[in-house]
Amino acid sequence: MLSLYSRFIKRKFFNRLLIIYTGIIILTVILFSMSVIHSLKRSAEQDGLFNVKESASKTMDYLEEKSDFVTLLTRQIYLNPVQHQSMMDFLSRKITNYTEADYTGATVINNYLNAVASLDNDIFDSVLYKKISKDLMFTSNYLILNSQSFIANNTSSFRNMDDDFYGLSITPAYLQDYATSKQLRIFSISSNIRAPFALSAGDNTSLYNRSIAILTVNYNAERIVRHFDKMVSGKFSPEIIVLSQNGDVILDTTGDYYGKTYPHFRPDSLTPINLEQSSLVSSLHNEKLGYYVVAILPRSQIMVSIQSSINTVVLIAAVCAAFALCFGIVSIRLFSKRVNLINKAIQKVQMGNLNYKIPVSKNQDEINSIAVNFNHMCNMLKDYINKIYISDLLQKDAQIHALQAQINPHFLYNTLEVIRMEALSYGDESTGHMIELLAQLFRNSIKGELVVTIKDELEFCNSYLELYHVRYSNNLIFDFQIDESIHHFGIPKHLLQPIIENALIHAVDHSRPENHITIQGYSQEQQIVIEISDNGHGMDDSTRDQIREQLRITSEINHNKIGLSNVHRRIQLLFGKEYGVDIDSKSDRGTTVRICIPTKSREEMLSDVQSFTG
Repeated sequence: MLSLYSRFIKRKFFNRLLIIYTGIIILTVILFSMSVIHSLKRSAEQDGLFNVKESASKTMDYLEEKSDFVTLLTRQIYLNPVQHQSMMDFLSRKITNYTEADYTGATVINNYLNAVASLDNDIFDSVLYKKISKDLMFTSNYLILNSQSFIANNTSSFRNMDDDFYGLSITPAYLQDYATSKQLRIFSISSNIRAPFALSAGDNTSLYNRSIAILTVNYNAERIVRHFDKMVSGKFSPEIIVLSQNGDVILDTTGDYYGKTYPHFRPDSLTPINLEQSSLVSSLHNEKLGYYVVAILPRSQIMVSIQSSINTVVLIAAVCAAFALCFGIVSIRLFSKRVNLINKAIQKVQMGNLNYKIPVSKNQDEINSIAVNFNHMCNMLKDYINKIYISDLLQKDAQIHALQAQINPHFLYNTLEVIRMEALSYGDESTGHMIELLAQLFRNSIKGELVVTIKDELEFCNSYLELYHVRYSNNLIFDFQIDESIHHFGIPKHLLQPIIENALIHAVDHSRPENHITIQGYSQEQQIVIEISDNGHGMDDSTRDQIREQLRITSEINHNKIGLSNVHRRIQLLFGKEYGVDIDSKSDRGTTVRICIPTKSREEMLSDVQSFTG
């Protein structure tokens, strides 16, 4: 019964674990799928918005190009003096009996209209309406224009283009009859033609600056719409609607609103188009002619374009969830077997069997790491039990040696003091002074401090140099140039002495009277910089570069050699790669060694050094 209950508990635990794991996987897959679908929607909307803006912009550019073209055609009438005189004279008078001059004027107008119609393949008709006689002159590129139908469709527009009208006029699209009884939907761009000088209408009435004719260029609406479809790039095809300032439809790519006022037009609103269906809308307004260009892309069209991608994401998510579930079941079963092995080993150890070992697999995972550490722990426990009594004996022996070490330094200090007093008693003050300096150096070296203040370190260096100065007949001059503001900062003990010793060995020449060593110290950019300079023979560039390279590649402390590399490595081990030793030297100009350490108090630096040394 107990065994069955234990199995039930274990199985229930792993079932819970499996349910939690499965829920996390499914939730992750759902969240990831929603994120991908959201990204697809956002990307598609950005593409759609770009297409909408591009469509509106290109349509506006196209229509502005057409209106600028009509403006240019009107200006051409005034720029050619011969053409200008003949045309204006013909257009300003009622003619009942044609003279040769009248025929010339009519020919000039006919040639002008032919030229207008040939300049643009999109032009269906170029028309000149003579106001004084209500005559119509035109040239058609494809079909013959029905004059009566044209005048009927444009009577209202022509009436508005009176003497006070300046600029151009664009008409909403309308059905125009042609000679073959065929109707085409066209829209027109018209321009007023004014008399630029005092022409006479034949009844002594001056026509100066008055409207005498209207130039109209007709465009086929369906043909322009097909052109719009080719202009738009991308996978979306927005609806394009061009509206007059009153909301009448000039162009419509859907063809649903011709001959009507656009129902969603709101000229008094900040947004001129207010749609019932959720759509991306871009609208542009032409101030010159007063029309609006509107590009519309329903969001439903965007969703249709990405529906297949959404279906693919959902399918992949379902497959991943199923795979993760199967993988989880297998993994948990294998995991439970390995956990049971660890539980068994723990039970063995509890019973006192330290020789039992957990089988170690080749898998470098957490369970394997636990097994390795567990086996290692058992071995350490056995070693600890075997050595605990020996450890007690070693501890007592260490205490005895510590007491003895406290006695030996005092004996050496007292001995040096006796020798010094003996030398003084014989009048040998120089020897006594040297012994005193040596005792100070020895006392400083014996102290167990790891970090001292810069002031203490400099006093040690001063004693060292003074001893050397006395020893070699005063042919050494040393100078300390230390900024007093850095005296209280910390420095590893005996960091400067190896560098000074190098200078004494390699730079001091006892055959010359003046050997100069300078120690400078200052603070710079959160660093303490100490420079030790000599006036020795220096070194050539290759030797200097070789020493720099050795400093760069130094990987461990050399306990048998105290020198530049030793000091450099100590600094970098304690404080990092941005600190250390650098050397600069020139032949016959001496050598300068620069030491950089962080700006820290003795207590802060001691904490760092103690944490490093363990």
